[in-house]
Amino acid sequence: FGPLAHKTGLARFARTLATLYASGVNLLASLEAARDLAGNRYVAALIDEVQARISKGESLSQALAHDPDVFVPMFTRMVSIGEESGELDRMLDQVGHHLEREVDHTTRRLAAMIEPAMTVVLGAIVMFVALALYLPLFELPGKVMGK
Repeated sequence: FGPLAHKTGLARFARTLATLYASGVNLLASLEAARDLAGNRYVAALIDEVQARISKGESLSQALAHDPDVFVPMFTRMVSIGEESGELDRMLDQVGHHLEREVDHTTRRLAAMIEPAMTVVLGAIVMFVALALYLPLFELPGKVMGK
């Protein structure tokens, strides 16, 4: 579930940043708002570091590249392409969309793997309830005849 939560947070961060940047909010203010929506304290702390690096003159892609464990290389490459082409908002939106599709795919795979186990568990519960109801009925004639 860790990679799933990580991709979900990155997708939310990318989509929020894209929306704010496209609407004309400057990059540092957009990062600050996106940080609050990241949903992860560790990522929020890294976004603070990214803001500090951007304030010192680094580009967004360079600032993100310092933490490749959190901001995956695909993410930073797409941001770099967006910066070079002047369409950062569109690239961030595409990255967010791609990560959301990966999250959906992973969620479907997890559901497909859990479904057979849930069927077995529910079957065991139904069997337990049925035995709990009918076992006393099967023992009743022996008790009546034994008297």
